[in-house]
Amino acid sequence: PYHYHNDLACDYDHTVADHSPLIGIALDGYGIYGLYESYDADTSTQVKPDDLDTCNGHAKAVPANTTYGVDGASVYHYHTTSWAPYTIGCFGVPEGVDQDSCKELYPYSDSGSTGGCGDGIYGITTPETPGGYCYDTDCPCFDRSTDRYGRNTDMAFNGTDGCACMNKCDETNSGCKKTCDELVTIYSCEEYYAPGMAYEGWCDKECGYGACAVN
Repeated sequence: PYHYHNDLACDYDHTVADHSPLIGIALDGYGIYGLYESYDADTSTQVKPDDLDTCNGHAKAVPANTTYGVDGASVYHYHTTSWAPYTIGCFGVPEGVDQDSCKELYPYSDSGSTGGCGDGIYGITTPETPGGYCYDTDCPCFDRSTDRYGRNTDMAFNGTDGCACMNKCDETNSGCKKTCDELVTIYSCEEYYAPGMAYEGWCDKECGYGACAVN
């Protein structure tokens, strides 16, 4: 059937100086809204949301809509976005869904019968990201952090051999005050960065966890 892969550009007025209107209702009952969260009158620009979870949703106030019984209160809802997953990555909850929790819903089956997160990770380049990035073809779980919007794998594109393991702490705006090669001299891999520890996933490349695990 006819369906969308990106913003529903023909279904609402993109010039309205306000929160984008309701343009659909997901199968879980939550509304789907357009690209914009608000309008900045000082700069005369429409503002896109910056706090969406991995499903492309968040709990915020929405425009009232008498046709569908929406009163304008704060409610969980989805947005279309100009980055992956573009519409809905998964069915969310008001508390939000993080990327790791989402990936548990789509496990990779090594039987080869089904796809899932971790099954087929490829390096791609686009006009917006000429330096390239890694894309997990069967995983609908995308990172919501500001510098990794639209990413569904922690692997990094090295430009030659494709995708390899990475350290989150070595990314810009990761929240780490030191790079991983410095951190592991202060904090042990086993006590801080191993699976199940408080900082799991932050220094995989240095510690040999996650995508960098030695098989």
